[in-house]
Amino acid sequence: IRRIVKPGDTVIDATAGNGNDTQLLASLVEASGRTIAMDIQRTAIESTSSRLERVGLIAELRLVDHAVELDLLNSAGTRVKAVMFNLGYLPGSDKLIATGASSTLAAIQVASRMLLPGGAITIVAYRGHGGGLEEATTVEQWMSELSADQFETSRIDGDVNNATSPVLFVVRKS
Repeated sequence: IRRIVKPGDTVIDATAGNGNDTQLLASLVEASGRTIAMDIQRTAIESTSSRLERVGLIAELRLVDHAVELDLLNSAGTRVKAVMFNLGYLPGSDKLIATGASSTLAAIQVASRMLLPGGAITIVAYRGHGGGLEEATTVEQWMSELSADQFETSRIDGDVNNATSPVLFVVRKS
């Protein structure tokens, strides 16, 4: 992400969580760019807002489902250089409130249509919680169906000997 996102770009953190990715994205696009961060939990939006305020960065924060919001942004013609997803649940919160395979699939499908050439989607899937393995499998299946003429994909396992370790999926538009 650091290699492809430049000042002035538009970027999205589709799962704001505690704001780490939002902070990174906002620092990369600087004041001339646009950072949009979303999450379904008010706690996540508040945490992200506090983090950004402490470091003097700005982002548009939205309390919404990522699949719904990405669809709205796409319909409005928004094109982006990067979209980041950290799947699962908000660390330190209710583990029953988590991303799910169907919503994530809808979100990443739309995100891929929003990508500018040279843009990327990163998806960190945490497979060790209820539904996490299904979600990671859904992402991997979707990636396998992407056109090789339009997208370059990769998978990086956290620990190849542990089926529940996180996995990073990267999709880059040609």
